[in-house]
Amino acid sequence: RARAVQRQVGANVRRLRERRGMTQAQLAEVTGVEPRTVQRLEAGETARLTAIVAMADALRVPVALLFRAIRAPVRRPGRPPRRA
Repeated sequence: RARAVQRQVGANVRRLRERRGMTQAQLAEVTGVEPRTVQRLEAGETARLTAIVAMADALRVPVALLFRAIRAPVRRPGRPPRRA
């Protein structure tokens, strides 16, 4: 279960970082961590809570958002996807 949470946090950090047009190096610089820390976190490896909090702050999201599951849209066979 812990590994699944680590992967989820990493996926959320990557998704939010890319949405904001940031590189891993830029996120690392803003948060004061090593670029390798960002790389490891996004790969689903462990990171210190202080680093996760700093990344949430830099990405301007609540820390809890990084721990939420990403829900993929449900697609029904034979039907086109809905437009938002």
